[in-house]
Order: sequence, then structure tokens, then C-alpha cells
Amino acid sequence: MSKSEDESRLTGILVLSVTIACAGNSFLYGYQIGVVNQPAAIIQEFYNRTYYERQGGSWDALMRYHNYLHDNNVTDAEAIIKYNGSTSLNISTNPVLIEGNVTKQHNASVFGAQPELLLEDWVIKLLWSTTVAAFVLFGMIGAFISAQVADFFGRKLGMIVITFLMFIAAVLGGITLVAKSPECLILSRVFVGLHSGLNITLCPLYLAEISPKKIRGALGTCHQLAVTIGILVSQIFGLKELL
Repeated sequence: MSKSEDESRLTGILVLSVTIACAGNSFLYGYQIGVVNQPAAIIQEFYNRTYYERQGGSWDALMRYHNYLHDNNVTDAEAIIKYNGSTSLNISTNPVLIEGNVTKQHNASVFGAQPELLLEDWVIKLLWSTTVAAFVLFGMIGAFISAQVADFFGRKLGMIVITFLMFIAAVLGGITLVAKSPECLILSRVFVGLHSGLNITLCPLYLAEISPKKIRGALGTCHQLAVTIGILVSQIFGLKELL
């Protein structure tokens, strides 16, 4: 076997190295691009609920009032029993007209709800925009400093070091619901963005340097392929029927 033929071989170690580099970096980058798209409405509702409860409101009571308003099959008297409302007669001076001629007479206070504590639409959109933009902004910062990180730590060690950013992001994202903290999710997106920005340079550089010359182009495309697969997986896992 000639030297040139030997240099173009796809060895087991090479395949393992490419797989680990792409799965631990490029795949995560693609996954984080699309992971917030499908559950956007759920996340925004979580924000609304969290800040509503922080001001002393009961989300369960608000949901009972919401269900009462959209239930056209019960009378106001029956709704008190069905939705566990107060038996005190608290009739609205401005009854809510739902569909057709269905008019809801009860105030939100009958069900213990306080709709005035809900966030305004522009505030929810601002929080959501911040969550999405944090990934992009800190991804840009990570991309700007990626060359310095690659030179200081080296390609392989650099990818190992930045993995800790993803661990921090995973912890912050994992405790978001338990801590009832939208801030944890936003901060998680900050670390995810920083990791992704650094990875954009480190992973392709590493793949280019470990690949034999004749198959360098083919192995280099593994980075883009892993990113695409990550986006696809995030969209699938984001389906309501799954996660």
C-alpha cells in the first residue's frame, strides 16, 4: 500500500474522533437553534404564570375563570359549582359577551382570579425576544473570541473546556421549572449561545486538522451535517405529542 493510499484511510480512531467532536459540539449547536421554536407558546405561558404568581395571584383560580368564560354549556349558577367559585353573588357591572348571545355575569373575583396581574402582551414578547436574542448575541461574542480560545487551549482541549459551558447551561435550564425562574432559562440561553459561538470555529478546525488530506472535505461536511441533524431532532422533540 502506498503512503498516499494509507493517508486517505478512514480508520476507527478517526471515525470515533469525528463522531465525538460533532455529537458533543456541532449537534448541540443545531439542537439549540431550534429547541425553543416549537414550545414557544408554552414558554411564554410559563413566563406569564410565574410573574402572575409572584404578585400573589393563583394561576389555578385564573384558569377556572378562563374555563368559565369559554364554557357555553353551563349557566352562571351551575358554573359556581363546576368551577368551584364563591357562593357570594358578585355580578359584573360589565358582563362579558362571549359567543353569540352568551353573556357571562360573574366577576373574576368570584373564582379568586386577578386578571389585572397578568403581564401585558408587549412584556411577554419582550421576555421571549430576550430569551431568543441571548443565544444569538452571546453566540456572536463566542465567535469573535473563538480564534483566541483555539490558539490558547488548542483545538481539542478547547472543545473540552467549552463543554463546561454547556453543563452550566443544562443545569440552569433543568431547574427552570422547579425554581419557577424565567431568569434561569434566559441565563441558560446565554451560556448555550457562548458555547455555540466558540464551537463554530473550534470543531471545523479540529476536523480539518485530524482529517487525511484526500478526505478532508468529506469529513469537514460532518460539522454541517451534525448541525442539521440537531435542528431536526429539536423540532421532533418539540412536538406536543412527544416532549
